[in-house]
This record gives sequence, C-alpha cells and structure tokens, in this order.
Amino acid sequence: MKKSSVAATFVVMLAALAGACGGGDERGVSVDSNRAHPELLYLGSATGITALAPARGHVRFQETTAVPSRDWSVLYAATNDGERTTLVTLDPATGEELAHRTVPGVFAVRTVSEDGSMVALTPPPPSDTDTYHPAAKDPTPMVIVRRDDPEPEVLSVPGNVEPEAFSLSGDALFVIDFVPPLAPERYRVARLDLSRGTVDDVRSKEEELQEPMRGTARAQTVAPDGRRLYTLYTRDATPEQPAEAFVHVLDLDAETASCVDLPPQFATDPLGAVAVTPSGTRLFVYSPTVSALAELDTTTLEIARTGTVAPPSGTVASSARATATESTLYLSVFDRITSVALDDLSAADWAVAPGEISGIEPATDDSSLYVVLTDRVLVVDPRTFVVRREVVVPPESIPVDHVAPALPPISPGYAKCAC
Repeated sequence: MKKSSVAATFVVMLAALAGACGGGDERGVSVDSNRAHPELLYLGSATGITALAPARGHVRFQETTAVPSRDWSVLYAATNDGERTTLVTLDPATGEELAHRTVPGVFAVRTVSEDGSMVALTPPPPSDTDTYHPAAKDPTPMVIVRRDDPEPEVLSVPGNVEPEAFSLSGDALFVIDFVPPLAPERYRVARLDLSRGTVDDVRSKEEELQEPMRGTARAQTVAPDGRRLYTLYTRDATPEQPAEAFVHVLDLDAETASCVDLPPQFATDPLGAVAVTPSGTRLFVYSPTVSALAELDTTTLEIARTGTVAPPSGTVASSARATATESTLYLSVFDRITSVALDDLSAADWAVAPGEISGIEPATDDSSLYVVLTDRVLVVDPRTFVVRREVVVPPESIPVDHVAPALPPISPGYAKCAC
C-alpha cells in the first residue's frame, strides 16, 4: 500500500559549516568499494570533477576536463598549447599525476574504457554542442590512446560521430552516428571497428535498430559491472505511429543492442530518471510528470513491475534524479526527495531540500545518504532525510550537475534516437 506523500522539511541537526565540517574519521573505502582509499564523493560540473571527502568535509582535489574510467581506477585530463595535446593520467584518490604523454593536434578526452586502459579523443566540441547535439562535420578526427602502446591510433572516421563507450574487448568504440553529417537530423548507435576504422551496424535482433530515427534521449546509466549502457528515450507521435518510450540496452560485452518498450504513459513525460541496483539485476525508470515507475528485469529484459510515485502537488518538475540500493530506490524531483521500498514499491513521505537536487548517492556502508545540491552536499539519514552535516562546494565547482557513479545529465532539447 502506498504511503502518504505529505512534504516534510529537512531538519538540520548539526550546524552547517561554510567550507568544512569537523568530526569523524574518513572511511576506509572509496565510492568504488574495492579500492583501499578514504570515501570520496566525485562531484561533476561543466568545469570538471571535484573530489570531496564527506567525513571531514574538505576538497581532496579539483581537476578541470577530467574524465574517469567506469571503475574509477583512473582519471584522464587533457591540455593543449595550440599545436599539441598533453594527456595526463591522474590518481582518482589524490589527483596526483601518474603519467603523461603528448599527441599532435588539439584534442579533448571524450570517453575512457571500463578499466582505464584506452582513451578516445576528438577535437574539443563547441561550447553549445554535446554528444546528442553535435556540430556539423565529415569526417570526424579521432585519436585512440592505449596504455601499453607508445603510438596513438590516429583515425579519420567517415561521417559525423560522437564517442559513447568502448566495448569491453577494446576492439570497438560505440558511437552516435548522425545523418546527414553536415546537417545532423537523425542518429543511430553504431560500432566503430578500431582495427579497420569503419562504422558498422551494432548487432541486434531488432531490424529497426539499424536505421537512424527521430527521438529524444532523456537519461542514462551504466551497469555496476560496466557491461551495459542503459538509455531512456522517448519518441513523439507521428501520423503513422503513436508516441513511444523505451530503454535502449547497449551490451558492451556481447556488443549487441536491444530495446525494452515502456508503458504508453512514459512517452508523454519530458523528464526521466534511471537507476540500477548494485547487483545489476534490476533497472528502474521514473517519469515524474506522469508519476510512473517501472522495474526492468535485466536478465530477461522485460518489464517486471510498474507502480505510481506522485510528487507532491506544486512540485517544480524541471529535473529528476534516481539511485538505488538492493532494498531502496531514492528519487528526487527538483528539490523534493523520497525513498521507495523495493519489496512493494511503496513510497515514503517526500522531504524538501533547500535547493535543486543534482544527485543522490548512498554511503558505502549505507549509514548515510549524500544528497547533492548545485552548491552543497547534505549528509542525511537515509530513512528520515534529517540532515546530519552540510558541506559547501567551492565556487569554482558550482553548479554541480551530478555525482558519480551516476552519469552526467543529458542536455535538454530535441535530440535524435537510435531505436
């Protein structure tokens, strides 16, 4: 039975400090629990990454243009002098430089492989473009740097492509392939064969995945083991087809693609949030405008359950975030946050944060929940949302738009889809 949704205000139990919080030793693990480092929160913004130690409330390091490997074993950052690019390898626990190398030309880091052994670079995109809204180009210059190879692979990729993710084998780079290249209007997810330099179809049992089509990418997450990339899409109605919503599943291990159709009401929501459980067995999709929640079984790639989680009346539905433990799903809509019990999909009372929520991340021991706003981090009780501590984010890192391991939010606007 669904619990009531009466909004409750965050209650500050400890004094907020302007820059640092005292007390308590840092925990013995990082966001990646297999790493023997203090727990760090990686706050992402348009300017780069800020590593914050929440137990003490101090900034461990800040790095502009840094891009992590999926397992957070390494960070890469690139700088250039107008003629050459220096690619720097950084320790994600300290921000210290581990290695560096130079490549001719002006490039930016676009994506890093699961284990950090490969990096894809392209010329820096214009400030008003991103992966789903590219500038006109044909061909696409690209450089692939491999950790154990002293010579970078310089490519001139036919068409207008944007790097998305490496295959786990390292023999392919999945890209967003836009057509027509000089006036992008549609796209598909494609496979760049790194040995041949060709852009090919991604293997799929669904023929429609091979053709560029229109749609809008809403939200994206990666499986905890790095084997799959899940993207929520919606597609407007046409004279021939009704509006649709679906999850595009890109298998980076099997190098295949498939789509999971969502119930019709999801197609009418311009917002969306996705989250996967730490075991990787369940994926949740939330559409706040229509109060719809769906659970996908990631083994069968079928809808297992649906539910209803309605934000309080008057909530400004301009952003949505989600994260999950094995027992609880946490959802936010602008400045409201709630928890959903995964045994019966019942929602707790909504709480009100003192600003827009950019990310949610459980502590590694589940004793606290980090609620990240655009300018600060609240350390809260995961059951009551009572604030225990508050950490102010440095001005140069504001506004924060996500917290790792969540992926950066997809820019709004009309995009094109691969399904």
